Amino acid sequence: QQIKEHPGFTLKQFLHLEAMSRARVEAADLANDQKMLFRKRLKLHCYCMVAGFTGMRSTELKRLVWGDIGTRPMELDGGAAYEAIVIQVRGKGKERELAAMPETLTFFNLLKSLFYVATGEMPKDDDPVFFTHEGKRIRSFKGGLAKLLVAADLRVARNGKIRDSFSFRHFYITQQIREGVGHHLLGRNVGTSSKMIDAYYSKIRPTDEIAQLI
Repeated sequence: QQIKEHPGFTLKQFLHLEAMSRARVEAADLANDQKMLFRKRLKLHCYCMVAGFTGMRSTELKRLVWGDIGTRPMELDGGAAYEAIVIQVRGKGKERELAAMPETLTFFNLLKSLFYVATGEMPKDDDPVFFTHEGKRIRSFKGGLAKLLVAADLRVARNGKIRDSFSFRHFYITQQIREGVGHHLLGRNVGTSSKMIDAYYSKIRPTDEIAQLI
C-alpha cells in the first residue's frame, strides 16, 4: 500500500531535479553570507543523488555510517579492474549487502569533505554519513527536500500525489527494470520481495522488450 502513495520520477524529471538542485547550491555558494545554506543544500543534493542511485529507504539512509560503505575489487568484461561500491544496509529487521551505482562515489566524497569542514576531522567508521552542522546524525531532509521539489515543480505528481524521499526508491527500481535487471536480484538489492516488485512494477517494460515489440 505504501508504494502506491508515493509517486516516483521519470528519468527526465530526475535529471531536471538534479539540475535544479545544482543551481540552488551554486546560488548559495555565490552569496558571501550564505555559506551555511550552501552546505545544507550541498548535503541535500548528495542525499538526493545517493537515494536515486541506490534505492535506499530514507530510514536506511539516515542510519548509514561510514563503516557501512566499502569497496570490492571487480573486473570488467575487457579485463579492466575497478572497485565496486558495496553498502551494508540496516533496513527492515535485518541487514543486507547493497551494490551501489558507481556515481555514488562522487557524492560520498563530497560528504566526507563537508564532514571535515563541520568538525575539523575526517569521519570515523561510526560517524553518520548524513549529518548536521555539528557532525551529529541528521533527523530528516524532509523540509529541504520539499522546498527543492517545489522549486523544480515536481512536488505534486499528475495524479495529485505528493513526492517525497520515497520517490527516489521508485525511480531507482523502475530504471533497473528498464535496464533488464531481474526482479529477484533487484529485490535482494533493495530489500524487498520479488513478489512485491512483480505486483507494483509489472507495468514497467524492460528496454529490450520494447525493442522486440517495435
